[in-house]
Amino acid sequence: MHTSAIGSARRYAGLPRTRQQEGAPMTSSHSTDGSMTVVAAGPVLQLHGTLDPAALETALARFVARQRDLHTWRIGTDSAEHAEHPEAEGVLRARLERHGPAHHTLRLTVQPAGEPARPGQDLPAGLLADLLAGPAGPVPLSPCQRDILRAAPGDTARAHHGVLLRLPGPVDGDTLRRALRSVVAAHPMLSARIVPAPGERMLLTAEMAREAGRYDPLRTAEFTDRAAFDQAVAETRRGLDPHAGVLLRALHARGGGAGFPAGDLLFLAVHDLAADTASWPVLLEDLERALDALTAGTPPRLTSDAGRFEEWTERLRAMTADADEAAHRRGAAGDRSAAGPRPPASGPDGPQVRHTRFALPVTETSMLTGVLPARYGLSVAELLAGAVGQALARWRGTHDLAFDLRTDGRDGLPGYARAVGPYTRVRRIRLDSNRHLTPDRYLAAVAPALTGDADPAPPGGPRAAACFTHHPSAELLPGSSRFTLAGPAPSRLPQPAGGASPYGVQVRSHIEHGRLHVQAEWCPGAADGVDETSVDALCGRLRSVLESLADSGADDTPVPSAGPTVAATPRQRELLAQSPAHPGAGHHVEQLHWTWHGPLDSERFTAAWQAVFERETLLRAAFDRHDHSRIVLHDRATAQVVRLAHTDMSWARLRERDRRRGIDLYRPGALRVTLLDGPPGDGEAADTTRVLLTYHHALVDTWSVRVLLREFYRAYLHDGSLGGGERRPDLRDYTSWLGDQDPSPARDFWSRAAARPGTALQPARPGAPTRLTGFGRTSRRLPQPEAARLVHWAASWGVTESTAVQAAWALLLHRATGATGPTTVTFGVSVDGRGIPLEGVERLPGPLSGVLPMTVDVDPAATVPRLLAALRDRTLDMAAHDWIGAEHIRAWSGRPADEALFGTAVDFEPRKPPPDDLVAQLAARGVRVDPPQSTGATSTLPVRLVVRYDHLGGLLLTAVHDRGRLADAEAAKILAQSRQLLRAFVDGADATRPVAEVLNALPGADVPRMAAEPGPDRGVLTELRRAERPDAGAVCLVPPPGATPAGYRALVASHTGPEQLLAVRSATEAPDRAARELRTACALGHRLVLAGWSGSGRLAHEIARRVGSDDGTCPLVVTQGAGPADADGLAHTLSHLGSGPDEEVRPDDRGPGPSSVEHLSKDS
Repeated sequence: MHTSAIGSARRYAGLPRTRQQEGAPMTSSHSTDGSMTVVAAGPVLQLHGTLDPAALETALARFVARQRDLHTWRIGTDSAEHAEHPEAEGVLRARLERHGPAHHTLRLTVQPAGEPARPGQDLPAGLLADLLAGPAGPVPLSPCQRDILRAAPGDTARAHHGVLLRLPGPVDGDTLRRALRSVVAAHPMLSARIVPAPGERMLLTAEMAREAGRYDPLRTAEFTDRAAFDQAVAETRRGLDPHAGVLLRALHARGGGAGFPAGDLLFLAVHDLAADTASWPVLLEDLERALDALTAGTPPRLTSDAGRFEEWTERLRAMTADADEAAHRRGAAGDRSAAGPRPPASGPDGPQVRHTRFALPVTETSMLTGVLPARYGLSVAELLAGAVGQALARWRGTHDLAFDLRTDGRDGLPGYARAVGPYTRVRRIRLDSNRHLTPDRYLAAVAPALTGDADPAPPGGPRAAACFTHHPSAELLPGSSRFTLAGPAPSRLPQPAGGASPYGVQVRSHIEHGRLHVQAEWCPGAADGVDETSVDALCGRLRSVLESLADSGADDTPVPSAGPTVAATPRQRELLAQSPAHPGAGHHVEQLHWTWHGPLDSERFTAAWQAVFERETLLRAAFDRHDHSRIVLHDRATAQVVRLAHTDMSWARLRERDRRRGIDLYRPGALRVTLLDGPPGDGEAADTTRVLLTYHHALVDTWSVRVLLREFYRAYLHDGSLGGGERRPDLRDYTSWLGDQDPSPARDFWSRAAARPGTALQPARPGAPTRLTGFGRTSRRLPQPEAARLVHWAASWGVTESTAVQAAWALLLHRATGATGPTTVTFGVSVDGRGIPLEGVERLPGPLSGVLPMTVDVDPAATVPRLLAALRDRTLDMAAHDWIGAEHIRAWSGRPADEALFGTAVDFEPRKPPPDDLVAQLAARGVRVDPPQSTGATSTLPVRLVVRYDHLGGLLLTAVHDRGRLADAEAAKILAQSRQLLRAFVDGADATRPVAEVLNALPGADVPRMAAEPGPDRGVLTELRRAERPDAGAVCLVPPPGATPAGYRALVASHTGPEQLLAVRSATEAPDRAARELRTACALGHRLVLAGWSGSGRLAHEIARRVGSDDGTCPLVVTQGAGPADADGLAHTLSHLGSGPDEEVRPDDRGPGPSSVEHLSKDS
């Protein structure tokens, strides 16, 4: 018999725990910290790490509670115990074997009805792996729960909802009490408790104290008058105590006196920390089931949701932005409509909430919930939220507002359909359209802000003054043979208690009997001006908006435009298509930054940018979300200006975070401004503020931003205002000019000028995988004296320094081929698009710039001046056709639609200092501004060379490169060689020296290396990294629910093994399809491991079972850690597995040793 790792066999061979008891309290003396690693195949789980006895018990209890055919579990350490304790049906036996202090094997067997015990091949062992690998013990409060506590400081009992039910006949009090306890046992959140934690944080534990159930959830009493009953209801409400785990209280009232109607009433109060509105139908249905079972003389068998909330908090952690993003949103949330938590209403007893209600007829309801959502591409909740937003804007008298949209977070998660808990999702909706628009035009304008990509409510930041919730029919209290709603005005929604809301006004809606019912809940508050008259006015405006919208849906007219539209250019459409294809990468998002020396008036700064937005059509433009080939010119947009303190985040972190945040191309306002204050000065030096402008090339190019920046300075100098109306020419004039052009000359040119097959595209030779992720920026500098000499040398040959840079790049592409004779090279070159014959185009802000293919022959026997002349002539030829997009060039040259025209690009930024008059006027106000500098946008190219002058006059060469293909050291090598070639040009590249001699200045063996481009995605699988050798095998990463493969970026960078790295696209993918694709992707006989964070185990095990071979073996599944912070640990585990021998575990094996195995038997 193996020695138990967690105690003697006698300890675990005692009385079996029943399913109802699994919901009983179980608190660990110490919790795991996410260090447990589970390596498993089928029902055999290898446990690596410190094994906490209570954590193992808790995991098994939750596992059994979630299986309908199991109600008992037992841990044993020897198979002989089977004889000592013969099993009944519905038993899970977990046999524990110890191999060392931090290594155990857990073998699962089940006892089906009428059959002997057998290995649990069909058990969802991945669920148990998730429960073991995830953190045990207290879990953090969700953002929604933290809001609840902040809204009820000092009296948390007030934060609850209640419902009054009439029982059709007498009910035995003891039976009702047992039924309530069954409900509490099935839903651990109902007996969870708040405990203090280090750092004065509040944590919620769903692992209740062992004596949970110690309190009596029910009070039964007889009443003869209403006053006594009301007093008892108030006492029931006050009895809720989340710190003691009392989150459900009930009052069973028996009447019969003259002052109280005969019959039984049941009042239920449930704390908001334990249940949201969608939980109430589940609670009442389970209570009815429990009463039916007890009345029939059988124990209740309710479906448990044990462990769901822990999974939910892990999902939130995976989906929530990092702390820096939260800090940004706290800064961004300071709008006029934001407000902190409202002070509690006076009076501790009874509901203090006031209500204002109205309902719409069936016909109008049908339009608002059926016809119009389909027409606008919105959900019912989103469409109604748009109407609420316009009503709030008119009520508050502002175009700019923010409010919260609350929806059910269970949507899209079938396993949570009957989970009881606070799963509400809160999204911050920000609207800035003209409130005076007709409701249909307003809805069209704000539709992009209402979709699922809206911001989450900022944690810890200012609260919006209002919120909206639409309750679908599934959230309404169900009808029942045992309960009917009671009270003077019974509602099918549980009613809130008073004074515990962070909002001044809450608007709720639901559909009942075909009619839309709208209810505004509010507490009188002099501080925010909310009273009965003002709320009546809000409801009147909301009704008017809804009725107008319903009228607009009476015919088949298309969705109204939020403003006039123009056709998107082919270049814009291509950039738009590339951006969502690489979410989170920040592709084509550019940034311009500089330092502001001297005083900066935030109010004037913001007003100046708003004046620019009002003048420039471009800044109010956005893609049409229904037709991506059109650009909507909105009549209004709000300048986004956020000011951060120097302690909020580092400058480097701000730039990278803001770039990855991206730009919403479907909302007006394609430019964002962030200010980062410098540290306080010493009183002598001027204050400094760093300014960051972030924009997207699909709507704004860098030339435009420099034009806009001059306008901003003028507005700032004039106290935040600009004279005159809209600028012309603008985007409308440019698109009109494009539409008038004859493409025939451009077609003739580009069909000849485009690259031919076999053209050299890369400045590096093929190399091994980098094992890196993300994009890097590596720079080298040519000092000012050398830069000046380069300009003089280039001019002597009739070209600019930008042509010299292109020549150096062309030589690197030629050199990487290893050819000794002539080669043709192609790379992209940036063009400003302002050479067209349109009056005023040089002052026109718009997306005119682009990157076009430059193809040139490099002959080692020719001279550098000859190469310069070829590049210059090609540039002049291209200038007449630089308004053409890559889409047309690709088609005219006979290339496939997905084939790249070039592999790299060169972007040379000319010097454009601000006008002298603006510099002088700013100086008169004590302000000095540095020349703005660009960071260089990332793209789908592996490397892009950005060349610009710095503030000292030196020439700065920056490689913006994909680190997955080009390592930082290789990028630095390319830059060093580029600089070396530029120096060689100046030092002796004349009309007699051939190119071959110039190239001899570079070390021959030091050619940069670049990894091959990743292969195409395979359906539900995506390739993150290629294998280093054909027999290396593969690791397939499985995301937890709610996450994407992007969460494994850090793991890809940390993993040192040679395997191919694949990932399942989503936790919602079908395991059958994923298994089929894995069998196709992975060669027969090569090692396959599935791995992921806690939460991924269930899907990973289901995939592994289906991948399993005919001999009963299946891939290992590794579950470890809770997210990217554990990347190093999981990478180490995977590398360790790869170093072990090929073994298998058979039914009579005692389990693998610490140097683990590649495959385990499914029928072990």
